[in-house]
Amino acid sequence: VKGHRSPEQMASSSLQADLDRFIDGINQFAVGSAPDQLHAPRKRAEHKLDSQVLHKEIRQVKLGQLLSVLYVSWVLFRPFALPAMIWFLASWRWSLDVTSILILVPMWGLLARETVKLLKDPVFLRSLRGDDTTFPEISFSVEGEEGKRMKGIMGLCSFENFRYSPTFWLLNGDMHTLLPVLFRPIHSPSCEFRHLRLKIADGDIQPVDVAIPSRTSASETPSSKLLLLILAGVGGDTRQAYIADLCKKASEAGHVCAVVLPKGLMGDEVESVKRIFSPCDLDSLERTVKIICETAQSASLKVVTVGFSMGAILWLSYHSKRACPQNIVGCVSVGSAMKLDFSIFGRYPEVIQPAIVPELISDVMSKYGQEILKLIGQEGVSKLCRSRTFKDLHRNLLSKIGKSDEGNLWTWLEKQEAWRSKISVPTLIFHAKDDPMHIIEQCGYEKTTPANANVAYFLTQAGGHVGWCEGMSLRSTSYMTTVILRFSRACKCQHDQQQGSSSSWKEAASQLQEELEDRRMELLARGRTNAFVLGAILCASSIICFLRFSSFKEYNQPAPVKNIIIVTLMAMFADVCWSWLGATSSLRKISSFSTRSGNSDTCR
Repeated sequence: VKGHRSPEQMASSSLQADLDRFIDGINQFAVGSAPDQLHAPRKRAEHKLDSQVLHKEIRQVKLGQLLSVLYVSWVLFRPFALPAMIWFLASWRWSLDVTSILILVPMWGLLARETVKLLKDPVFLRSLRGDDTTFPEISFSVEGEEGKRMKGIMGLCSFENFRYSPTFWLLNGDMHTLLPVLFRPIHSPSCEFRHLRLKIADGDIQPVDVAIPSRTSASETPSSKLLLLILAGVGGDTRQAYIADLCKKASEAGHVCAVVLPKGLMGDEVESVKRIFSPCDLDSLERTVKIICETAQSASLKVVTVGFSMGAILWLSYHSKRACPQNIVGCVSVGSAMKLDFSIFGRYPEVIQPAIVPELISDVMSKYGQEILKLIGQEGVSKLCRSRTFKDLHRNLLSKIGKSDEGNLWTWLEKQEAWRSKISVPTLIFHAKDDPMHIIEQCGYEKTTPANANVAYFLTQAGGHVGWCEGMSLRSTSYMTTVILRFSRACKCQHDQQQGSSSSWKEAASQLQEELEDRRMELLARGRTNAFVLGAILCASSIICFLRFSSFKEYNQPAPVKNIIIVTLMAMFADVCWSWLGATSSLRKISSFSTRSGNSDTCR
């Protein structure tokens, strides 16, 4: 038969060959680029009065967003700013005149209020308490056939030996989450994408980006026969660094990556606001998954779904409520939740959502303002533009344009949560305990062994919300992407073993073990390099102490005290220098040998 390939040929194909087959197949469902829409007020000169109203509302939305971003910045630096401000006010010599009193009383009142908020802040309190043992870091069931399958997957991942080493100067979840956003570029050049618009139903178009590595590297990279189907967080797309970095590293490992984009938001535009993305709409997601999985099947690719934040929550709902295609072998849920109390109560709606929701409203109003004005009226537009939380957005827009069958968000959320226990594929819940958005106590995670054997938890002490920076760089997402890729490959590996493909299982297990060794040595080198830097500081301190104690008689320090201080500091410096040499020279081989000897049975 023309075009027929033997199993050996299919197993040995390159990433480029599988990528070409996948794109050729998915192009059958693709339509042309989006036509220029006439939704924006500036393009509708015949509605001058309406345009003026919309422009005014959009300006107010952007002003509110600016104020919310400033408040989030204050919350980020509040643990450091408050002590400095209190010290300044306490040390300043104020006169007791009327003007000073009028200034001091409100300032002290404001500081007192912010101090109370800080002391009640769960993120700040967690940073003070340190390690939290309430939730086990790694938890999964081994009961039944599904439990045995999960045990095999988690054994291959070996997360207990794959610990997170946080950036030492990121002191809490806010810093892990927000500072990288400031330093990572919005458009990461690390990966290129091909934009496709898939017709999933009559009048319903779903944008999808497929990662396109360089042809030279893709032709030389053997295919892993795995496709990652990715959903980003609220309003996210392939411009986000964590998406681009994941796709780049996945392509280097031989995986095909497809990113499902939010319809009608940010970089995409649809014909009607009634067709924009909504977390309440699982039907569109189901149709998209069906098309992509059928195309992946034609290229002999297995599929692992990967979600971040809201995208992760959507995958949990999908795998609970809908029948999954047979070639989906796993799911990785990053920064998600099993219950959604965090989005209604507490810190997330009070601090974070007021900075996110106005950006979504501004984007929607600039594209579909005229249509929204006709659908909900001027009063409805005013209410929409004053929305500050997801609950407000659901009430003032989504429920009014038919994107939800419930006018009350809380009722809709309860309906989704009832299905979470029915997750049908091996799923990793990857979450940081100091997440400042999805507060772990409000996410419904189990503190004991999961009741569903298809669910495994991997919870790190630090990492923030979709953060997990390492080293000195705030742009590093290597730990998060490596965890995702390890679990994805382990799911594919376990599936191959169940299908009787022992050779691919052994090869994947060997690769995972090698990666684990590389990770150990990377942490060893990084830790000792940091120790060397600390030792250099100690050395400089010892020299300064020696010079000061020797030069200035007024200190009058006894000679033994000076000698003890200097000898101690120099000994510490010598110790860290020796450690650093062990990480960077021939002594590293000894460390590598001892590490392997102590962990030789990881993948047995």
